[in-house]
Amino acid sequence: MNILIVVGVFILVLIATHFWQKKQQQAKIDRFEFIKKHEALQLNPRQKLHLLLQQILSSEYRIHCQVSLAYLISAQDKLLKRNSLSKLMDFVITDKNNAILAVIELDTRAENERKNDWVLACLKGQHSFIRIPPQQDYNLESIAEHLQTVCGLAIENRQMS
Repeated sequence: MNILIVVGVFILVLIATHFWQKKQQQAKIDRFEFIKKHEALQLNPRQKLHLLLQQILSSEYRIHCQVSLAYLISAQDKLLKRNSLSKLMDFVITDKNNAILAVIELDTRAENERKNDWVLACLKGQHSFIRIPPQQDYNLESIAEHLQTVCGLAIENRQMS
């Protein structure tokens, strides 16, 4: 009698497992049924700024993305050296010979979080450093003017729209 009960419970568990697996398979199919494609690539602020910089700067410059601060400065202090290896600068503008002309960072921090701004202290007097707040739509003219006046970079003479 006990054997019949064990066999009956085992069969019920098998049937329940079978139905559960079927339900999971159907849920997987339903999950992807309502996906729609985007017609255009959805860009984040960093990507938009990169495209804008390509549009603004003349062909004599190169735009490097995500460059370690350690490649921009030479620090003797061990803590600064370690921190500068992990700190990535969003954009570095160089000439064709890779001479560093400007460093650009997307500024995601609030003003009060910049009390001990070690990145600015490292770059001060070393390289032209610009912070640009992330935006959905960047003002092309103001960024171009800033790059030209502050950093002395040549700007493309295209119609800026």
